[in-house]
Parts: sequence; structure tokens; C-alpha cells
Amino acid sequence: MTRLRNLTPRNALIAAHDALATAAALLASFYLHFEGDLLTDRLPLLLQILPWFIAFSVVVCYVFNLTTTKWRFISLPDALNILRAATVLAVAITAVRWRGSGRPGRGRAHPGSVPAGQPPAREPGGSRTGRSRRMP
Repeated sequence: MTRLRNLTPRNALIAAHDALATAAALLASFYLHFEGDLLTDRLPLLLQILPWFIAFSVVVCYVFNLTTTKWRFISLPDALNILRAATVLAVAITAVRWRGSGRPGRGRAHPGSVPAGQPPAREPGGSRTGRSRRMP
């Protein structure tokens, strides 16, 4: 890992690019997961965690040497560093979203999420498949 005082303007540009890419990916994931009214409900949460998560992603990229690597060619160790950084960031955002979601006694669950092993809820007068039963 390169010391902070040895970083060049090029490294700062790479870190800024990583931060912008992380912000775009997080915005896109929220848009795809929560469409319509759900997105507007979750927008304050997104704006609250976005700056902290971007700062965390810059630190993770620095720790895994993604800001100091020469990117003309990519080697297997570089690819593994990318995979490690992506894994750390994915686990972190999952933990943040889980902490803010509907654990017992903690706010609302994400719509559509069902704990493992729990059967789907039945509609009154309907079946699990959503098809109505016809009585002869």
C-alpha cells in the first residue's frame, strides 16, 4: 500500500472516478430495487448513507491498492483485488440495508422480502398461487 503523501494527482483522479462510479452504482441499485413510490420513500435513507458509503468505498479502494495500480494492463492479482474490494462493499451495503430494514422491532421490512422458510401469505378467499378457487 502506497503512503498517502506519495499519492499523485493521477491517483486522486482515479479515487474520484471510483467514488463517482460507486455513487452511480448505488443510485442505480436503489432505483432498480425500489421503483416508484417506494423510491421516494427510501430517498432520505439513500441521501443519508450515500456520502458515508462513498467515503468508505474510497478507503476500501485505497486499502486494496486500486488507486495506485497501473491500469494499462490488468493481472490476476489486480483482478483479485477488484473482487475483494467489490465483496467488501457488497457486504457493507447489505449490512447497512439490513440494519435499516425490518428486523423484529426495527422499522419496516423491504416490500417483497420474506424470511427464509416462511410460506407466502394467503389472500383472504384465495390460494397461495393467486388464482381463485371455483367452488362447484
